Amino acid sequence: MLIQGNGIKYYLRITLIVFSFNIMIACDKSGSSSGGGESEDRGQESSSAQLIGRVSADTGLAGVVITINEKSATTDNDGFFVLADLDIPDSSRWIVALKKSGYVSTQAIVELSDNDSYSIEVVMTTADVSILTDLTQSQTLTLNQDQLTVSLSANSVLGGGANATVSLTYGDPSSSRGRAIFPGDYSATNAIDSNADILLESIGFMDITVTDENGTDLSHLTEPAEVTLRLPAIYQIGGVKDGDINIGDTIEWWSYNEEQGIWLREDADPSTEAMDNALITDVGGVLFANAKVTHFSWWNVDQPIEEHACITVKVIDDDEKPVANISVTAEGVSVSSSTTVLTNAEGFASVTIKRTADLGAPETFRLYADIGTASFFYDVTSVLEGEVDTDILNSPSQFGSTYPVNSGECVLLGNSVQLLYLGTINGVLRNSDGAVAENITLYNSLGDSTVTDSEGRFSFSVPFSEISVFIPDLFSEQYSTSEETPIIEIEIVLSNQTPVVHEILVEPSSGILPGQTIQLTVDATDAEGDALIYAWNASEGALSNDSGEAVSWTAPSDDSGTADLSVTVKDTENNEVSSSKMISWQKVIEESDFFVQVKPSFFLQGVSGEVEGLTVILHGIDGESIEKVVLTNADGIANFGSLDRNRVTITIIEEYQENELIRYNASSYINMLAVPIPYWSKSNSIDGFISCLFDGGTFDIQAKFINIPDDVESIYVSPTFNESFTPIENEVVTVSVCNYLIDLDGFVVSNFVANGYDGEDITTASVVAHSQQISIQSEEEILVFDMSQRPVIMPYINNTGTPLDLFVTPHDNFYEPLVVDTDSVNSELLLYDFPQESYAFFASTESSSFVDDLGVGPEGFYVLYNSLRLEDQLPVNLVIDAPEYTADEIEIDNVAGIISWSLSNSESVDTIVLHQKYLNADWDITLSPLETSLKLPQLPEMMSGIINRNNLSAQEIELSDLNNYQGYDAIIELLNTALDLEDGKFLSISLGRDEVTYKAKEID
Repeated sequence: MLIQGNGIKYYLRITLIVFSFNIMIACDKSGSSSGGGESEDRGQESSSAQLIGRVSADTGLAGVVITINEKSATTDNDGFFVLADLDIPDSSRWIVALKKSGYVSTQAIVELSDNDSYSIEVVMTTADVSILTDLTQSQTLTLNQDQLTVSLSANSVLGGGANATVSLTYGDPSSSRGRAIFPGDYSATNAIDSNADILLESIGFMDITVTDENGTDLSHLTEPAEVTLRLPAIYQIGGVKDGDINIGDTIEWWSYNEEQGIWLREDADPSTEAMDNALITDVGGVLFANAKVTHFSWWNVDQPIEEHACITVKVIDDDEKPVANISVTAEGVSVSSSTTVLTNAEGFASVTIKRTADLGAPETFRLYADIGTASFFYDVTSVLEGEVDTDILNSPSQFGSTYPVNSGECVLLGNSVQLLYLGTINGVLRNSDGAVAENITLYNSLGDSTVTDSEGRFSFSVPFSEISVFIPDLFSEQYSTSEETPIIEIEIVLSNQTPVVHEILVEPSSGILPGQTIQLTVDATDAEGDALIYAWNASEGALSNDSGEAVSWTAPSDDSGTADLSVTVKDTENNEVSSSKMISWQKVIEESDFFVQVKPSFFLQGVSGEVEGLTVILHGIDGESIEKVVLTNADGIANFGSLDRNRVTITIIEEYQENELIRYNASSYINMLAVPIPYWSKSNSIDGFISCLFDGGTFDIQAKFINIPDDVESIYVSPTFNESFTPIENEVVTVSVCNYLIDLDGFVVSNFVANGYDGEDITTASVVAHSQQISIQSEEEILVFDMSQRPVIMPYINNTGTPLDLFVTPHDNFYEPLVVDTDSVNSELLLYDFPQESYAFFASTESSSFVDDLGVGPEGFYVLYNSLRLEDQLPVNLVIDAPEYTADEIEIDNVAGIISWSLSNSESVDTIVLHQKYLNADWDITLSPLETSLKLPQLPEMMSGIINRNNLSAQEIELSDLNNYQGYDAIIELLNTALDLEDGKFLSISLGRDEVTYKAKEID
């Protein structure tokens, strides 16, 4: 028998001969056979377990973050880690994710049984090359000797900028390095929603990792990147597999799916309708695989193993009794592939491998049982099984499989794999002062753990192999037992340990007010019982003293803020550890307080804008001077406390980025009711949607259309980039979608619908058919639009005397509209034939017959009608009337900062808004229609070079009438109610309004 531990093989002289001939048995995926009794139910006996392991590169690798589901651990200086209390999933497998800065992220798979401890050893690698590059430019990046070439179009990497890093890693699965760094296992599927049902033979693989200047991973592409992957040397001229792959061949293309821990079939050329394979080409006598990638991850050019054979082996212990739940792996020698299964209750494991098609050139493999880092290899003793006195077996020529279902027959091997634990490691654990260390947990690389007794003693039974014994962060060492030295005695003396900070206790822990004093106590211990020294520090506020186990801290008098309170704990050997606690304080908002709260987004739910650090100005009673300036806190609140007046003038100033330029937005409310109101952050407002149109801010989805009516001549998918599609039944097309439809977690927050038009120009054609609503569940999903539905017709009456542009949209998710456009010359409005919570109807015109005394007509008006619910009875028709008010004698003196006007029918107007546009700023000033003039309020000195007359480019006056609210105060009260609404919901209560906008004439 052959045992392998930590890469070193040890031959044992014990070989148990069970049979001297092969027996054919029915294949059983569970590992049992017809000669071994019933298979065992693999239901879990325990709900949790631990994972013990080591991560290495050339040596143990420190600082690797190991994650299973939501639990994480970090490797110590020698690469060891322990993850305890892990839940056992229904899939009976853990997907172990490993990440470390400067190394290629990878995954390992652990097959689970009813054991309570498991062990793995994983090899990580640095990228073969990392290139600093400008992703706003087209480029081709190459790994040495043209092993790997990636071609990127300009701005094709979502979120990529001028200082990005592209890291390339080449994998040869026929090499020892390639086998070690191969991510996951060789299981695969053709569909994202399917379980693994394919075994792969890897030809070559690679990883592409792209990060921005902050180290954030960028994985999405707006258009595919072209990849050229050099085939390993065994497939080139003179290689052992020369001729197996030739010019013009195609090989399946796969990417590694981290959520499922399997390989997923990909389209090597998404521009065609068919599912394409990677194409093999020849460059200077060297073979390459050519394909395209649609995202960045591990990619693999692999051949599915179509013809399976199955072998069954029995695993026994020292006493020759069967051992259940042991991992048994068949690792290809002639094939770059492997399969792992667990033994059943009778100790049998049936493993699927690639079948030998030519007995003159058999497929070969190794077979071994794994316990932690020790591998117990199967010994070949018959020429019928393979090369005698080695561990290399020949694959059977008989058909048989357990993958994905049982079929054919398995070959029962003549020998068993025996797990011989003939060695013993006994030890005593001591602290640095020589005292025994009791109740300390030690681990070994087999996945075992033990706790020292009252005398510091411990013991491990082990095979004759190199075994690591360790305590994470404290100690690790390799020990070897053998036939000559089966028992070894060791003494471990721990170095003086660093103190451990368990917690920083805060009392009270919440509701801290400005100027309030709180108590902090650090809970820290030292393994040796050394005296501890404490040093405290506070980024804000005042500490009563900076030493001691407990201190008091007083918050600043500012209305709100956050402080970082840290403590360093040191023992008598100068070992130290630091810990910190973030403490927030905030003035309690009283019912009488006046405040402004910045909310993340007016339009989009699930998308966050900046809410902290905006400038809010409370102007004096004169409405012009600056009385107080407050910056918004982390909750977006600027609280001015209780005021001695019931009306105020305020200005909110926001700095934000738009198309890589710094811009400013100022919003003023003149003489408004002193009630709290919201302000919606402009950093994710409708202005950001421009990037979709002009800056390539899109990503691609795949779609196809079915049941297309004959009168449909073009199809448009809403809400997407403005492009139409030829109505071809069941043809897969690529649809560009604006990035703003993705929230911060990467999920698409919109539904989609396809509109069928009776003409090729959708700007003039009418909608004659539409699909159902569809939401995206994954990037790989192909959306199937059923075009069999017809729109509902609703008449309208236009009393404005001018042609109108109309459209209708649901109130919810306002700027993710499912829109039916209507030709302005018609008298009918088209609605979707599926239920919506409510709809809003819009009518607008670009010209008007209204002319004011200055000879300047309104730029236009629009009417937002009351929302209507489709499930209710619709009105007979909609009546659209023109607004009944105008603005006259508009005069603006920008030198004095004074604007004046007069209104006709002012009782119909609820608000006046002065819009001023500057080179890199906008200022909107809202006031009551009862006013006839305005002196512009003062702004802080920081805005003097930004908002001034020299930078002014346009001015407009907007008159607005809300159909369901009367007067300026009612509008302010309406804003006040929006404080308690979710983002993106305010428009659903604002109902309807009329509006006229005038260009303003400047008077010098």
